[in-house]
Amino acid sequence: MLLVVSSGLLLNAGASQVAAPAQATPALTIKNIGPGVVAIDGDWQFHLGDDMHWIDPAYDDSQWEHIKADKNWGEQTHPGYAGFAWYRRHLDIAPPVSGRQKLAILMPPVDSAYEIYWNGEKVGHQGVLPPGAVGYYSHRESFALPSSLSGAERGLLALRAWRAQPNSTGLDTTGGLSAPPLIGAAPVIAAKVGQADFLRLNASLFGRALSFFFLLIGTVSFFVWVRDREKGSISGSRYGFWRRWPISISTRLT
Repeated sequence: MLLVVSSGLLLNAGASQVAAPAQATPALTIKNIGPGVVAIDGDWQFHLGDDMHWIDPAYDDSQWEHIKADKNWGEQTHPGYAGFAWYRRHLDIAPPVSGRQKLAILMPPVDSAYEIYWNGEKVGHQGVLPPGAVGYYSHRESFALPSSLSGAERGLLALRAWRAQPNSTGLDTTGGLSAPPLIGAAPVIAAKVGQADFLRLNASLFGRALSFFFLLIGTVSFFVWVRDREKGSISGSRYGFWRRWPISISTRLT
């Protein structure tokens, strides 16, 4: 009898664990950003599909799954998924110590296109969502956040992301965020964007210079080869008679 009761209790405990509802991710508290930036990391609420009601801060997303922002969704829970998916993260940003502070979001590369919303208001996008989709992946973008009169910011950051259908050589481990977005003072975010653009331009110029160098070497080598070939042809025609003459004499003698 005791064994039966114990088994029943274990079964009920297991069932209660399985049936336990998901919980909403607690708001990320950000205090005194100052001249730095803060990564919006940790658990985000995540849901496959597309519904514009999900931009509403009051929407109950407690049943959504949790996902990290530092890896694509294909690396975590949805390998090979292509289409729409949403991220949601509640933020509680304390007012600055002195004065008001204009804030901005620096978005990492997102595969393949997205729209970003703050408290239900669209603040930016990258690429074009379907229909007529145009995707990007390697670009980082910054967007200003609407500021409140008090300087305190409390609300929801929502990301409506879309991933294009991969081709036959595409990876199953891509899609959505690849790193946590950063929040900070607008001038600091702008400086980071400028620095990234400068590094990307330098890398591009280096690659182009290297390509031009190899092209130059190849062109010079080709002209040297042509010149040597022409010299060889002239020498051959000049002494060709004397190379043929003994053969002619020996042919006549025989």
